[in-house]
Amino acid sequence: MLKKYRSVVLSSLMIGTSTLLYAEPTGIAKISNRISSNLSAVANLISQVAFVAGLGFFVSAVFKFKQHKDNPTQVPIGTPMSMLAISAALMFMGNFITPLGETLFGTGAQAGANAAGLTSGLDSA
Repeated sequence: MLKKYRSVVLSSLMIGTSTLLYAEPTGIAKISNRISSNLSAVANLISQVAFVAGLGFFVSAVFKFKQHKDNPTQVPIGTPMSMLAISAALMFMGNFITPLGETLFGTGAQAGANAAGLTSGLDSA
């Protein structure tokens, strides 16, 4: 019976020690890691919403072309053409984000707190 308790205590100590050694960063490092992971999700969401909005602008541009064909004096040709240009810009905005980031911040830059160096000084082993 004593051996059983000894093995349970020993295994729980081993698990507890391993979680302390390999614990996640705390304090400012944890906050910055969490913010950087959330910002990448927000960037993906904005890109997807822009694509859907671009599809909506394309459909409305097609209907505006139809309205211009039916009544050219009431709907000028610039309206559907500008809607088509906005549609193309929104649909391809996701493809512009990565090259724009490389242009502004360089090729080796990483998104988030690791690029700013916030986690490197706070993670002490």
